[in-house]
Amino acid sequence: MSRFVRTCVRSLAALAVVACLAPDAWAQETSVPKPVSIFSVKDLKLFETSRPDRLPSAPGQSPAPAQRPVARPPFSGWEIEGHTGGAWTSAPGNSTTPLTAGPQFTTLNGFASRQVRSWYFGDGTALLNAHMQAVGFAQRVTDLTPVLTTESTSSSGFSPFGVRASRTMSPRMGLEIAFELLGSRTLSDDARDGAAATQNSFKATWDQRLQPGLVSHAVTSALTTTDGGGQMLLTGALSYNLRRSGRLLPYVVAGGGLWASTGDTPEMKLVGDYQFTTSSGNAYHQTDTVTARFRSGTGGVVLAGLGVKYALTSRSGLRADYRFHVGSDPSTVELNWDPRTTVSGGATLAFSGTPALQITNSSTIQKSLSLTQTTPDVQVASSDGMRRMSQLSVGYFYRFPSAAGPAQTVRPQAAPGAPAGGRLWDTARKWEADFHAGGLLGSQPTSGTAGNFPAGEAFTAFNGRASRYQSTWMFGDGSLFLNQAVAQFPVPIAIDSRITPLDSTLTSASLSRSRSFSVGARVARKLTRRLRAEFAIDSTGGSLAMTDAALTAIEATRASFVPVWNGIVASGLGQFTNGNVVASTDLTNDVSSRQTSLTGALEIHLFDKPRFVTYATVGGGVLLRSETSPEATITGLVEFRLLGVAQFSERDIVRVHYEADSSVPVFMAGFGMKYFLSSSRGVRVDVRMHSSAAAIDTVVDARPSPVSGEPPFALASPTTPAIVLSNNPSTRGSLSGPVITNLKTFTSSGREIQTSITVGYFFRF
Repeated sequence: MSRFVRTCVRSLAALAVVACLAPDAWAQETSVPKPVSIFSVKDLKLFETSRPDRLPSAPGQSPAPAQRPVARPPFSGWEIEGHTGGAWTSAPGNSTTPLTAGPQFTTLNGFASRQVRSWYFGDGTALLNAHMQAVGFAQRVTDLTPVLTTESTSSSGFSPFGVRASRTMSPRMGLEIAFELLGSRTLSDDARDGAAATQNSFKATWDQRLQPGLVSHAVTSALTTTDGGGQMLLTGALSYNLRRSGRLLPYVVAGGGLWASTGDTPEMKLVGDYQFTTSSGNAYHQTDTVTARFRSGTGGVVLAGLGVKYALTSRSGLRADYRFHVGSDPSTVELNWDPRTTVSGGATLAFSGTPALQITNSSTIQKSLSLTQTTPDVQVASSDGMRRMSQLSVGYFYRFPSAAGPAQTVRPQAAPGAPAGGRLWDTARKWEADFHAGGLLGSQPTSGTAGNFPAGEAFTAFNGRASRYQSTWMFGDGSLFLNQAVAQFPVPIAIDSRITPLDSTLTSASLSRSRSFSVGARVARKLTRRLRAEFAIDSTGGSLAMTDAALTAIEATRASFVPVWNGIVASGLGQFTNGNVVASTDLTNDVSSRQTSLTGALEIHLFDKPRFVTYATVGGGVLLRSETSPEATITGLVEFRLLGVAQFSERDIVRVHYEADSSVPVFMAGFGMKYFLSSSRGVRVDVRMHSSAAAIDTVVDARPSPVSGEPPFALASPTTPAIVLSNNPSTRGSLSGPVITNLKTFTSSGREIQTSITVGYFFRF
């Protein structure tokens, strides 16, 4: 009996130990493991259980390893989204193309005047306002020029519609294409206010000018504006989820594309009309029409941003997104003018003053408002820089999952020939080809060395004073000579004006480069597991233009030429008659520029994941330039008659242009990332820096024209140095130095650094 009791106690103790060691076996009746064997009570052995997650093994074999379920990605397939929101644009400044002043003439009552295009802007406004000041009137016309030469358009801030289509490539990566309408392009409030001020001041000024001494007059000034069409944005981008899965998915995005304007062009039109009748019964009628068009083209754009998705169901949800865009802004301002006079007789009215205004109803008499347009759509301004846009949008997305089976409990075996270990980048394929697009950032270097201007050959004028032969009055020793001479003119014929030399423009960097969309291709050959040799070709468009400082200096030289020589002609104290001094500028600016780089590089594999590879590149090659250079030609004309008989006519022509090497060596370094869609294809994001020599130099030509006239004469000023004016071939004038051709006045130095950001598609073979 005692032996039986002891056996029962031992059995109960053994069961208690089993319960403590394997409590899960008692949790459910179905999960109690089946005993394999029962040992004798004497040996106190417990039930030997098998683990539920292990399969029984055959005798002599080790237990099979546990099979873990493979988690499917949270989503795989296509996603379509519609969104709306707001956009805020920051536009670059404009580079201007100044219009030259019209020719001067003398009115019938003997006062100086000149031909103008319009009273609304530029030289016409300056002439009218100077006349109003000279005759003591208070009214002035508000110049329209600032509206034409600054950023005068804006985009509607509301983004009415946008769609995106994206394709999931991995649990974290996606590729998307987006199309968006950004709202219409309109004239800005500042532009409208400026145009309205010009409109109102035109009427007030001419009302005051026509009021005294006329029987009747009527003045009107009308302004009409037209808004432009919509703007489109088409982009492709790569998105990266910051979390692998979950209801709330934050992400970042980067890419590029194009933006363009469609439909009508924003337009501004001013029409001024004045008509009056004099006491003698003569009727006069003039109309002044100005039309400005603010055109926009197509430009490349790069973008970066971040956002968050919130899934409402497994197939739909909401999305909030912020994106920053920067790209080229190919916008221009084009101007048209149309001055008209009603011909109704042969009467002419000249308003006295310096300067004077002349209005006539005769077709044969010169009038002030008479400089007609020879070519349509004259460009007076263009964008100079990059347009930036911030966009905030909210949208709804819907998903179309790809066909895929349920999650498997056993990992699929790699197919024969697939990359080892699942590393898609580690394949036997040796060649790789790539097509890519993106944008280029950088600036033109400004360092360099100034050249020397030649001094004029010294000679002694026939009045015994020292002088020098000059090739031009507009820069170098010629400007110095002329300013020294006019400063010594005796009272009462002292000349207050001085010529502004071109020296500052000629001896410094005066070009700026704009860049746009770039495209290219690469071919690479595998050398080792982590090294590839690559050859690349990239082509980038853009333009070259003179800087605002250079354009301002050229205009200052042109404008200063006229008053200096008007003063010299006036110093004749009536002996010089029929004076005509004119200076004009012929400008070719904002010319097309394309750069093509041919480079060889070594690609160095840095870090990797099964689908990702990060790498660095270093190499070099040649940069080819296919471009024409901007240039400006300033022409000064001085004409008069001595004692009303002997004709004198002299031209001073200066041409500023640039020389650039067609090819220069380039060094390249960068880094990037590849994402493999499969072992043979994928997408690539790449950042590269290109460094090349700044090989654009400033050169100048100067050509004094032969002096002509009959009968021959020669004059010398009572100054040191003496200005000699001569139409006699046997007596050389001061402006008779040698022709200057391709004089290098500034040699650029330093390095031009350009950074490219591209997104591409590659395949291996």
